[in-house]
This record gives sequence, structure tokens and C-alpha cells, in this order.
Amino acid sequence: MYVVTPGQQKGGVGKTTVTANLAAISGEFGLKVLAVDLDPQSHLTLSFGQQARKGYSLGDLLNSQVNPTPTFDEVVIRDVAPGVDLLPGDERALELAENDIDNDKIGGLLRLRTLLESVGERYQLCFIDTPPKIEGLGVVAMVASDGIVIVSEPQTLSFASTKVYAAKVAQVANSPLNPNLRILGVLLNKVVEGEESQFITGLLRESGLHVFEQSIPASRLASKAAAGGIPAALANRNYGIGKTYRAVADEISDRLTEVLTAPEMAG
Repeated sequence: MYVVTPGQQKGGVGKTTVTANLAAISGEFGLKVLAVDLDPQSHLTLSFGQQARKGYSLGDLLNSQVNPTPTFDEVVIRDVAPGVDLLPGDERALELAENDIDNDKIGGLLRLRTLLESVGERYQLCFIDTPPKIEGLGVVAMVASDGIVIVSEPQTLSFASTKVYAAKVAQVANSPLNPNLRILGVLLNKVVEGEESQFITGLLRESGLHVFEQSIPASRLASKAAAGGIPAALANRNYGIGKTYRAVADEISDRLTEVLTAPEMAG
């Protein structure tokens, strides 16, 4: 199972929407996919029209103080979309888990990775949604991942945040925590064509980061679909946004194969 985190330290760039749609479209491609909601806001869970069942959520699996600890099968929600299972988030449970992880230092940071490795034979792809920060649960996701897709708007503030986030990924990759971690590239989201967009795209490429050729345009359909509990890639299969996500998923898949066979960290 390959684990991919669409991440960013800046909020509002649409990484949850990207995560939900990449998971959904990958499931439509015929892959078995696990979507992981590591953000206390639990918007990924809501994007699939779900909520934690019987009080169990991902936070309970990551918190050593929960006794008895539920099993993966007690927490996971099956078939939230074709081919997609979901580990749901819950605000309180994830906040408690983060505090417990902080107290365990290295062992805590490895908990999600250990959990995903235990079910790795069941799935081909895993996508993790994270809170908009680079410490705590943000690092937990990096430690558990094979590849990072940095989600960014083509705007000046997002460009600055992207550089900071990329530096943190590099720090984790250069540590014993996850030396196999790779940056797959920068995915531009909510794109409105214009001079600023072209300028920021140029700056990203000059910085040495790979920028995906396929970007995602600003779209009301994406937010409307998410509010209805159906990822836009499924709700609008035959419209532009559905076709766009198919192209993005194809490009990320190709990049995943290319980068994970490279001997050194890719930008």
C-alpha cells in the first residue's frame, strides 16, 4: 500500500477536498483505497457523508490511554464510495490522541505508520487528510507517508507556506523517522488564470519543487458536492471538475512510481 498525504500548513487551500476526490477517483479506477481523517475538524469524514460510529474514531486507535482500544475493523467505515473505506475523524478524540502522542515522543509519532502497516495488505492506496499545520498530527502524517502532495493556491501567501511545509517534509525525510519520504510535487488548487497565478507557478518551479502540469480550477461544484457528502469527482463525473480530477489522479500515479524509485529526495 502506498500512502499519500495532500498536505499544507496554510488553511483554506482545499486540501480536504483534494484528498476526498483523489480517494474517490482512485476507487473508481478499480483500486482498493483507505481514506484517513487525521484532521480534528473531521471535514474529510463529512465529505463522504459520514460520522464516527459507536463513538469510535481514528483518535481512539492512536491514543494509548483508550482502554480497551478498539480494533481497526470496529472503527473503519466500509464503502463510503466505490472501492473506498474511511477511518473517520472526531474532534475531541483526535485532540486527546495528539496530546498523548506528544507525551510519547518518537513512539507517538510512529503510531499511525504502525497502524497503516498492519492493514497494508488490504489496500493499494491510502490518502491522509491532515490539519493545516506542520507539527503534531502534521508530522504524524509525514512519518506514515510514502509521498507528499503539497496543495497550494497560486498566491503569494500560499507560496510562502509551501516553502515552509516543504522544508519540514525534508527535515522528516532526513531523520530516522521516515528516510523514505518523498515530495511528489505541488498541486495548484483553486486556480484563477492571471498574472499572479503564472508568476507564483514560475517561482515554485524556480525553487526546485516539481509542479504538476494538471491544476485544479476554482469551482463551485467542488464545494457544493462536498457539502452534500459526495466528492465532486463522483457527483460530476461528466463535467469539467470530474475530468480534471481524473487527470490529476493519473499524473500523481505516474509521479508516485517515478519518485519512489528515485535514489534521492525529489523536489
